[in-house]
Amino acid sequence: MDQITLKVKGMTCGGCKKSVETGVASLSGVEHVNVELETGKVDVSFNEGQVDIAQIKSAIQKKGYFVEA
Repeated sequence: MDQITLKVKGMTCGGCKKSVETGVASLSGVEHVNVELETGKVDVSFNEGQVDIAQIKSAIQKKGYFVEA
C-alpha cells in the first residue's frame, strides 16, 4: 500500500470535499481518501499496481480543482 499527500487548490466547501473524495475513491486501486478542506491537503492510500499518481491527479482535475506539483 502506498500513500501520497497532494495539495489541492479551489476547494471551498463541504461539496468540494465530497466531490474530490468520490472522484478519487472511484478509481480502482484507491483504498482510502481523506480531504482536509482547511489546509487543502488530500491524503490518498492506494495500490500502485492498480492506479498511479497521474491518474489520481487527473481525477481531481476533472472535478475542477488544481493540484499543485
